[in-house]
Amino acid sequence: GICRYCGAGCGMEVGLKNGRVVAIRGNKDYPVNKGILCLKGATLMYVVHSEERAFSPYVRESGQFGETSWDTALNLVASKIKQTVIDHGPDSVALYVGAQLFTEEMYLGNKLFKGLIGTNNVEANARLCMSSAVTGFITTFGLDEPPGSYSDIEKSDCFFLIGSNLAEQHPVIFGRILKRRAVNKDFKMIVADPRFTPTSAHADLWLPFYPGTDLALLNSMAYVIVKENMLDLDFVNRHTKFVEGGGPWGEEKELSLEEFREFLEDYKPHDVEKLTGVGKEKIIMAARIFVESKAAMSLWTMGLN
Repeated sequence: GICRYCGAGCGMEVGLKNGRVVAIRGNKDYPVNKGILCLKGATLMYVVHSEERAFSPYVRESGQFGETSWDTALNLVASKIKQTVIDHGPDSVALYVGAQLFTEEMYLGNKLFKGLIGTNNVEANARLCMSSAVTGFITTFGLDEPPGSYSDIEKSDCFFLIGSNLAEQHPVIFGRILKRRAVNKDFKMIVADPRFTPTSAHADLWLPFYPGTDLALLNSMAYVIVKENMLDLDFVNRHTKFVEGGGPWGEEKELSLEEFREFLEDYKPHDVEKLTGVGKEKIIMAARIFVESKAAMSLWTMGLN
């Protein structure tokens, strides 16, 4: 199975005896975690059999919840959905799903509501919590997610973490980064985070920016990269364009690289350090480490989204 906690998607093997979970271990053949589990995944069996957990569905009658069978509960839900659709049409019902569902479960839910019932009312907290980020991804990459992969970890020598506390929130993925450090003498990790977290403690360079000033920090790093002529102009000319506006911000206007340079003039490190709380020397160092590395990888989570 797959661990349901943080969404990293770690594979696990579950040992059963007399219908009870008695052991859990990481699946060594699973590409995400390669046999490793963090504390949350490793102690799942105690949650499964916790006395505080509900083991049967409950139905409310006369204002009170009462225990019932799965068949009764599922038939009740199905009948209510069916009658609502008959009385008010397909768009009178909706499905709200969670981020920890398997891809196959997401597909099944969409198939049921869009294909069978005939409504487009399917929503997920995974999309809502990512809505602003997805807008940026689509306008930048043309896809709702950036084209990255966990397998990039084993190919990178520089990691730029921002808005992410991997060490505590996604320990297995962070473990892969530390393993990469152990075998790569060129390894560098930059952590941009207002807090000094366990992730920050492992950083080669920590950038403790004031909350809300992350864009100014990133623009200032871009200023250094452009000013010191560290751009790969061939790549920029072939694969990038600079735009202003677009989407909800009005008509999209394409800019030249020179106009982008002018925009960055407002983000000189010595001007930005007071705004962000990050010293200009650290900003310059972060930009140089990121660009001069052979293969840099950016990682972030909800702090940046």
